[in-house]
Amino acid sequence: MIFKSCGRLFAINNLAVRWLYVAVVAIGRLTLVEELSLSTADLYWPVQKKWGMLNHRTIILLFLRRKYLLTVLSMKTVNLFASPSHALTNVQFSQFVADHLQHLGLIKKEEMTDEEIVKLVATLTALLGSYDKVLVKITKSAISEGVRKLDTNRDISHKALKSALKTESLSTDLEVVGAVHTIETFLNPYGNVPRLSLEAETRAIDAIVAELEGTKYRPMVEKVGITAKVTRLKADNELFKAKYNTRTSEYMAQETADNIELRKQVTEVYTTLCDYAAMMARLERGPLYDKVVTIANTIRTKYAAQDNRSAERKKKDPKKDDKTTKDDKSSDKKDETKK
Repeated sequence: MIFKSCGRLFAINNLAVRWLYVAVVAIGRLTLVEELSLSTADLYWPVQKKWGMLNHRTIILLFLRRKYLLTVLSMKTVNLFASPSHALTNVQFSQFVADHLQHLGLIKKEEMTDEEIVKLVATLTALLGSYDKVLVKITKSAISEGVRKLDTNRDISHKALKSALKTESLSTDLEVVGAVHTIETFLNPYGNVPRLSLEAETRAIDAIVAELEGTKYRPMVEKVGITAKVTRLKADNELFKAKYNTRTSEYMAQETADNIELRKQVTEVYTTLCDYAAMMARLERGPLYDKVVTIANTIRTKYAAQDNRSAERKKKDPKKDDKTTKDDKSSDKKDETKK
């Protein structure tokens, strides 16, 4: 009703009418919602339906929290990338969330001043722990002869990388020796990578390769002459992940609805954490929220790229995937015979 009388105003200044419309819709929602926060997407839909998309730089934010405050602001642009979690296998999903928690854990305590984020991180950590316990039981059944062989291959590749560094540490070129020392100092905190659990080893190798191929360490890797060793380790780890994730996903699909519910709960808390941080970053409430958004975007980009590579690999060589499945089934039969 009110908007019919605003037709002339809309023709003169459609942004003003859009603001008014969303404000009225928001106020209407105020009595229906208890304690929660809404992302800008929740407010876009009525505007899209009525007059099209709002200017992305000027939006209406409805932020309900305890005292139910309605805030109409002009906010800075903060882009939260789409999450690839729905396309990830169960093992990849666990690694995906664990990577977020690992990076969030690196934020200094004095910077982690928001109680809501602290609570969300603690809840997410607890839920992921429960999810991983179920996953461990399933993955033990999913480890076939093929998976063990690929794990052994990447262990050997890791050993080859470390051996190459030891050899080059005896070089007469002081620059090479210095580069070796820097790389070894970087690798030391990871410890004996092949002795880690399968999931932890996968994450460790991903992190090591990402750094060694990055701008900081790549010149040193090239100087020492171990580029081929890094490439080999990366390739063997990718092969392992492809086989292991597929096998685990197959076994996970056979589990009860409780496991599906656990993943939903982890996803809900993770999504709430990211949306909340993005909203507060738009409000320019402090650097903490920008850091959380940057962490989320970086990890989302990484896993989205991995998912794309996996899809391309399947398109190029579907027969190989079929052969892999057959090999796994035959290895299962061998294991059952041994039992």
